[in-house]
Amino acid sequence: MKFFGIAILSLVASFALAYDDSVVVWPSVNGLMINNACATDTTFRSLHPVSTCMQTEKTRYAVSDRGEIGEVRRELRAGDSLRSGETLVTETRCVSYDRQDMEVSRNVETSECAEIPRSGEITHTCRRFVRRTVMSPRTFSVEKVIHHGDLDHSTWFQFTVPNCQ
Repeated sequence: MKFFGIAILSLVASFALAYDDSVVVWPSVNGLMINNACATDTTFRSLHPVSTCMQTEKTRYAVSDRGEIGEVRRELRAGDSLRSGETLVTETRCVSYDRQDMEVSRNVETSECAEIPRSGEITHTCRRFVRRTVMSPRTFSVEKVIHHGDLDHSTWFQFTVPNCQ
């Protein structure tokens, strides 16, 4: 009987653990995710090849709203024009990929507040921003989102990009 109770408890615990799901939200720098990177003084390099779009294709659509039916789209070919009530939507999609090693600059552009409101002003928003280039750090705060049933919560951990060999 004792063995049966332990077996049931183990089974319930395994279902509870299987029900948990977690996602790590890895930051990226200039398009390279940091969990696939090593660092030099000025760049991040991919540890494994990255899927890169090599060729894109544009498709033009005429879109009209048909009330309860919803949105209706028709592809526009060369020489086609918009009809009354239609708007033009152009979509770009990748049609050819290649896997390549990637190397990106650790420098990133950032926007900073250059002028704050004067004291006594009602607004608390920045009056003027300036752009500047800063060097990305090697250590990042990374979010891990844990889904447990209908509840989500986040934990954070520090991740340091290793040096390239």
